[in-house]
Amino acid sequence: MPAGSPQLLFFRTLAALAVAVTLTGCVHSSHHSASPLPRLPSGTPTAAQSSVPSHTTARQQVHAVVERYFEVLNRLHLDMGYVAMSRLFTADCTCREQVRSIRDAAARKERYLDRVRINALRTNLDGPRTADVLADYQLVRGGLVDAAGHRLTRNPPHRVRWDFQLRRNGGTWRIARIDDLS
Repeated sequence: MPAGSPQLLFFRTLAALAVAVTLTGCVHSSHHSASPLPRLPSGTPTAAQSSVPSHTTARQQVHAVVERYFEVLNRLHLDMGYVAMSRLFTADCTCREQVRSIRDAAARKERYLDRVRINALRTNLDGPRTADVLADYQLVRGGLVDAAGHRLTRNPPHRVRWDFQLRRNGGTWRIARIDDLS
């Protein structure tokens, strides 16, 4: 197919939509409207890796993991690394689909543009090994562009409320599930 052909554009759009659907796959929702999931880049230590000093409380450590999630998301337009994100999730979290989606998009020389503004993070310790953080945030911009900067997908600005469920294993807090409360 020639580079500018309608068929190639159709297949690229279809692929970008598949990525967007995959990224929303880790959010459990009681309704059918999907919200884009934040993504994270690599290069800096994660809260789950111990960038949180050991003298901090469990509540502060849990809060820091979710803050780190959003920090990495907000840097995807600069760094499409996926390692930092993978360190934030438990091994069984379906949110690991985000890691694969970022890796696949980066391999195609594509880049996510997502930017969020956190309105509030409310942390609750459910026990010594479980916690949740209610995140209320605004998606300021979102979408995917190709190597030439052409927009492949667009996520309109909107308010989102997610419940991050975290588990502690061996002294490290990780995200185990994300529920969409929007």
